[in-house]
Amino acid sequence: MVSRDPIGRRTLLTYGGAGLLLAACGPAPAAKPAVRATGTPRRGGRLVFATQGEAGGLDPAATLFDRSGHVYARAVFDRLAALDAQGRVRPYAARSITPNREATRWTIELRPGMTFHDGEPFDAAAVKTNFDAQRDHDFLGLLLGPIEATRVTGEHTLVVEMKEPWSAFDSYLTGYPGAQLGYVASPKTIGKGGDPRHPVGSGPFVFKEWQADDHLTLTRNERYWRRGLPYLDQVTFRPIPDPLARENALRAGDIDALHSQDAQTIAAFRGEQGFTLADDLSTTFGQKDITLVALNVSRAPLNDLRVRQALACATDATKYSKVIDKGLAPVMDGLFQRGSPYHAGSPYPAYDVERAKRLVAEYERERGPLPPIKVTIQTTPRDITAFSLIQGMWRQAGIESAPVQVSKDNFGEVLLGGGYEAVIGAFFGAGDPDQNALYFSSGSAAPNGEPALNFTRNRDKAIDAALAEGRQATGAAERQAAYRALNERLNTALPFVWLDATPYSLVTRPDVGGLLEPALPDGGRELGLLRGVVNVTTAWRAR
Repeated sequence: MVSRDPIGRRTLLTYGGAGLLLAACGPAPAAKPAVRATGTPRRGGRLVFATQGEAGGLDPAATLFDRSGHVYARAVFDRLAALDAQGRVRPYAARSITPNREATRWTIELRPGMTFHDGEPFDAAAVKTNFDAQRDHDFLGLLLGPIEATRVTGEHTLVVEMKEPWSAFDSYLTGYPGAQLGYVASPKTIGKGGDPRHPVGSGPFVFKEWQADDHLTLTRNERYWRRGLPYLDQVTFRPIPDPLARENALRAGDIDALHSQDAQTIAAFRGEQGFTLADDLSTTFGQKDITLVALNVSRAPLNDLRVRQALACATDATKYSKVIDKGLAPVMDGLFQRGSPYHAGSPYPAYDVERAKRLVAEYERERGPLPPIKVTIQTTPRDITAFSLIQGMWRQAGIESAPVQVSKDNFGEVLLGGGYEAVIGAFFGAGDPDQNALYFSSGSAAPNGEPALNFTRNRDKAIDAALAEGRQATGAAERQAAYRALNERLNTALPFVWLDATPYSLVTRPDVGGLLEPALPDGGRELGLLRGVVNVTTAWRAR
């Protein structure tokens, strides 16, 4: 079983909500870049990149990075590992990352000669300092619970001992949401010893200035260990939360690139001349962020399986995708998208209004009238529209519902504290399914009123067994079987009503190159866009 360590209410509500949540916001073909920068990469130039929001800080052991935070972090820090274009873990700042046969001991060999921006050596002692600082953090330490100890066995060699087999440990070193252990900061600044808004890493760009909610500016690291990189003289990140404002800024020439999780961005730039558009809709490994209705199974009437089945049968996910996401977002019928090795013939209920009516009638014969379902949403036009659409679907099956609006600042507390019946949101994007284990484990559940990462409060021994097998199995076939079992059990217990996948995209001016599938240090190509995260290390300007 995935363990649950004691954690304070304030810590979990502060960090747990930030790491898990995104504002709720038939698959179409993935957009292919309409225009690529021509010519060869050249040294010089500047890039202004608009992100979805501001990062709370850039200390890997003190700040939980969201998608914008990861984009910032990749410019300042090196990661120990990266995902290649096929979704496989590959060394990055590490020279090698090797498990023993049982995956209970991992040996990390570092590249010699690397240094941090402040001149400190990038060695095994520095990596150990970073790992131990994250393990000591109240929330980040939960994600790293299987680690027993870290040992420096040589100047460039770190050994990580596990309490149990952990086959997916290397995926936590790749620098994606839920996997920030791989970012390595100068040991003089990590944890509580430095300013989270003055980061010091070993990455391609060096801190220049940070004006909160306006811009972060970084300049070229002239001593970067990757020969010839970076190309750019300067990178500036501008947080622009409103997607339409980001799009207009790109068209006006105020920015050079943007990322988005809004289908409108794909629809707006698909076919528009003068821009490069790419998305991750066709990516089938890992897990996508899924827009869904989460159900608190510990609260009546949702503690009755028939009610949850009725809600699933009454929800037309295909219509949802067409109306809310312009038909661009793949419809989901489980935790994993179609095409994933973890997706199997699923028992998830098909859209069937008549069956939903029968389930409601059966419930009401035994327990009396079904009360309206209270649905928590954020106070955004998108959430309000989404609720209105779902409310109409459920009403056709005889299920009434009422919105409960909360602010973005209070959303995480309501969710993780169990102060809701149903909630619309987007969740679970990850490079590897193990990174979401705490959100399904019985050990992460708690009574309503107490913070819990298992926010649906669903306790299920079969799910716990599947999570343990997926974490400990070292073979691809065994992991596939474990996560298929997890998916099937979730679709039987129904703590979630699945809707569609979040459509991430990257849009740039035509003279911007190097963001899509950048080169890895040892050859091959890195995954250029996953869950809205990109790497500016190899970015360049054609003019």
